[in-house]
Amino acid sequence: MKSTLRTSLNYVCYGGIAQSAMDTFATGTLITAYALLLGAGDMTIGFLAAIPYLSNLMHLFVAFLLEKGFSVKKISVVCSFFARPFLLLASLLVFYAGKSWTPIVLVIFLGGLYGIGNMVGGAWRPWMRALIPVPIMGRFFANRFKYMMIAKIFCFGFSYFLLKFFQFYYPAYEIYAYSILLLLAFGIGIYGAYTSVVIEDVPLKFYRKTPFLHKLMHCLKQKPFILFVWILGCLNLSVNFVLPFFTVFLLEKLKLQMSSILILTVLSQIAYIFVMKTLGIWSDKQGAKRILYITVPAFVISIIGFLILNVGYLNSLVMWMILICSYVLIGIGTAGFSLGVNNLSLLYVPKRLGSVYLSLTGAGISFLGAIGAISGGFCLSVFKQISNQAEHDITSWCMLFGVSIFLFVFSIVQLKKLEQIKSRKVS
Repeated sequence: MKSTLRTSLNYVCYGGIAQSAMDTFATGTLITAYALLLGAGDMTIGFLAAIPYLSNLMHLFVAFLLEKGFSVKKISVVCSFFARPFLLLASLLVFYAGKSWTPIVLVIFLGGLYGIGNMVGGAWRPWMRALIPVPIMGRFFANRFKYMMIAKIFCFGFSYFLLKFFQFYYPAYEIYAYSILLLLAFGIGIYGAYTSVVIEDVPLKFYRKTPFLHKLMHCLKQKPFILFVWILGCLNLSVNFVLPFFTVFLLEKLKLQMSSILILTVLSQIAYIFVMKTLGIWSDKQGAKRILYITVPAFVISIIGFLILNVGYLNSLVMWMILICSYVLIGIGTAGFSLGVNNLSLLYVPKRLGSVYLSLTGAGISFLGAIGAISGGFCLSVFKQISNQAEHDITSWCMLFGVSIFLFVFSIVQLKKLEQIKSRKVS
């Protein structure tokens, strides 16, 4: 039994590493640069950032399937294998670069990837809740996050050298480097799907006499639960309102090369790794909600750094010092947010309504995150129109960063309400 559990936990880690590598090549900074080269605008960037969060609404459908008796393992395996080919299709769009329809098709392909792929997430949370013993949950996920971030750093390093190779030898064909990265994401994603085959299938317990819709309404009537989702959702909205557009700012406003942006991203991931173990131990001893209190200040200070870069005329050394400090703070803030939300989502659930609560939690938090990304893209487009006469587009970025700081301050006020919610530990 212990041997089987150990093997399963190992493959949970392997799958997380594969997922992290796939996401590095297919989301975030690199997919933003790929989309810009395909001709995407600010609204398209916002939708690209929102796709992973909007697709989390599929968790509700997965919860329905689980209540009907479908195996968490079968759902995870089937959906994982069906989702990955969309990465292959997205990589082929490089041959149609410059066409007006390619950014839209890229959004559709990534929507397919995450729409089907995130059904895995809906099954994964209750699966892990049933598989992993509660006393080691914080440390296990902290270690898993650490290895995932090491893989992410390695993938960013590989991306850096690949982009440098194309920029030096084939500068006119740089976009093909991003296509190659998507092909790699496809191959790694297939391996990640395979890891789900090895992990032990754990039967879940439900109140099967109660219809799914009744359970759903029961969850929605719980005011502490709604408050919990609202608090974490507000924070997710604030993060995604501005975070996807840092890359756009560095490329368009500061005119940095993508290789330089990757170095900053790696620094952010290193900071993530260094604080994750400490946060995991703190989560086990002090409670997961306390680590969220470091998230908002870290993000706010980093945004202030970007504001200084936008309005100030700085020499190269000062500019890079501000960028390095800002990205280190982003890494710290992201670590606190990721671990805090993950552990709180697993702990604030009753014993036998876990799949419904977890699905609603993920759907609610993700929906507000998607609203944040789409709103950020819309606001940036509007702000650019308002300030289209301003030199260097200073006004539009100032307004975007100013609104994001206001949202984070609002999130701080909401975070204080977490103390009103009593943690119900899963046993």
